[in-house]
Amino acid sequence: MNPLLLDFPEEFESERLLIRGPRAGDGSELNAAVCESLEELKPWMPWAQSAPSVEESEEVCRNARIKFLAREDLMLQLRLKKTARSSAAAGCTAWTGMCPNLKSATGCELHFADRAT
Repeated sequence: MNPLLLDFPEEFESERLLIRGPRAGDGSELNAAVCESLEELKPWMPWAQSAPSVEESEEVCRNARIKFLAREDLMLQLRLKKTARSSAAAGCTAWTGMCPNLKSATGCELHFADRAT
């Protein structure tokens, strides 16, 4: 099946989280999260070796939106309902037939890591 034809919700919720696809305008918040967590991200994420500009982060979000709509990459933002603040980002980057193939997942805003429970 063509992944473009798969229905995938724009957003969904858990008890504490709103989980949604990327949107234009998310770049400044993503940038702040990456810059705040850069040292923790460096060992694990090849893209996190230097701090991006806000413009670069906005470009990432807009490209992620295009890929989300095309079902090429499902980058998701996890936002705390209490504050509406982004707490993480993750993604599913490849599709094989009807089953997504998780090739990579990315995280940000690691300052929430000590509050995972």
